[in-house]
Amino acid sequence: AARGPERSDAQAAPVKLRIPAEKDAADCLARLKRILEDYPGSHPVYIYMPDGRRMRSDASLSVSVDGSFPAEAAALLGAENVKI
Repeated sequence: AARGPERSDAQAAPVKLRIPAEKDAADCLARLKRILEDYPGSHPVYIYMPDGRRMRSDASLSVSVDGSFPAEAAALLGAENVKI
């Protein structure tokens, strides 16, 4: 049977990123946005802020977990703050 268009949030597991308290949140968000833009894909991204807020990235910033994305995210946030 033919499948309809892929629904990214229904089919791809979310990527969870936490900005550590010792990092500058605004700087990390700006750098994360550039990284996310470099790896377009179907995985939604949740960003956990140092103050406890959770943000979901815009659908246009869903990512591919292939390639160098995990390593780049870990280099910015620390491997323990990147859950794929």
